[in-house]
Amino acid sequence: MYPRTWFDTYWRGTLKPEVFVAMSFADEFKSVWENAIKPAIENDLEGGGKYKAHRVDVTTLSGSIVTEIFDGIAHATLVFADISTMTTGDWKGQRNGNVMYEVGLATAVRPETDMIIVKSDDEEVSFDLLQIRIHKYPKDNTNEARQLFGKLLTGALTARKNAKSMLAKHIWSLLDRDCLSFMLNKGDYKPFGQADHVSIPELLTVRRLLELGIIQCEYTGGCSYHYVWTDFGKAVTQNPNSPAT
Repeated sequence: MYPRTWFDTYWRGTLKPEVFVAMSFADEFKSVWENAIKPAIENDLEGGGKYKAHRVDVTTLSGSIVTEIFDGIAHATLVFADISTMTTGDWKGQRNGNVMYEVGLATAVRPETDMIIVKSDDEEVSFDLLQIRIHKYPKDNTNEARQLFGKLLTGALTARKNAKSMLAKHIWSLLDRDCLSFMLNKGDYKPFGQADHVSIPELLTVRRLLELGIIQCEYTGGCSYHYVWTDFGKAVTQNPNSPAT
């Protein structure tokens, strides 16, 4: 499926507790993955064990693999990419083309706060990545690399929380009394369906919340459906003077 078609059709506002990792599967990166990237994500972040490291082997591209890449980029909490120059294999002396494809997709649809890009070489990067900060790590010292990755990941999580908090405060200024009352009354974040809103004002309120990305509609078969709160919607329903989680 063409990327724009997928993101326009299947992207949802709820994120998964995982970090999508774009990197080569070559043996030369095995130690970095096993001893630095994966443990930094799955063990070193606050609340160790909350986040999972998710990477997709793009050396065997197929329809299902491509869809998994799209889904991972769209719905992971963060995107982590290692664009180091290859020293072996078909991409020797170059940056892995498959990894750069994933980075291109991610930079097109995710904000900069959600992106972490690293490399272990001193080679120049292509001009289209010059506006993004790229962090260098010591490939031969996985302990030091793990510490660096942990700091970068923690910083990114803090940055996206702060950005979400500021956006949530802005959204509050766009909500009318009916929207605010509806949100406060539905503050338990449980899904709600057709029977829960029958009046015209309530229908208009639901439409407004859908437009702002506070809730989303999920079909359950036939003509049945219900609404669920997005991650961003849950942040908006909190006190606008408190940090979003």
